[in-house]
Amino acid sequence: MITECEKIQKKIVENTILEKLSFIDCEFDHCEFSEVKLEGCLFKNCVFRNCTFLNLNFNNTYGSSNDFYNCVMVGIIWDNLMKPESIFQPFDVIEKCTLRYNSFYKMDLRKRNFTGCDLSGSMFERCNLSEAMFAEACLREAVFDDNNLTGTDFRNAKEYIMDVRKNFIKGTKFSMPEAVSLLLAMNIVID
Repeated sequence: MITECEKIQKKIVENTILEKLSFIDCEFDHCEFSEVKLEGCLFKNCVFRNCTFLNLNFNNTYGSSNDFYNCVMVGIIWDNLMKPESIFQPFDVIEKCTLRYNSFYKMDLRKRNFTGCDLSGSMFERCNLSEAMFAEACLREAVFDDNNLTGTDFRNAKEYIMDVRKNFIKGTKFSMPEAVSLLLAMNIVID
């Protein structure tokens, strides 16, 4: 079933399997998806506002150029929403969202804006995050491993600890006092 240009409001979907659904240029508002398995689905150019996504499982499901505003997303494995070798990413905009325990692996997230988002417990591994914005983001227990952080902006981000030796850092922007946390990964004692 293909749904185009439709506005979907206050839909609650829990503990179920959704199969072979395509949403193109649709708008989702105040919807909740919890413990849902998506099989053979497509989300393209959709806008999600004030939606909640908890522990979704993706099988042969793809997302492309979607926008998220003020959404809560827990346990999302974003790279599972990409076709192999795709140049299109599952999202273009993520604004003022809570993305706890999300996984971003081998994704091209250049210039993506995560300003003000809560990314607690999320993992960024082998991503291109050059010129991405994390200003005022909460990064408690977030992991950054083997990423390109060229020109990435972490000014006023909160609660991050990252090993700068495990990421490519050039022109990366940090602010005090949080920047002191970069020394923790090097086992340096500061009095």
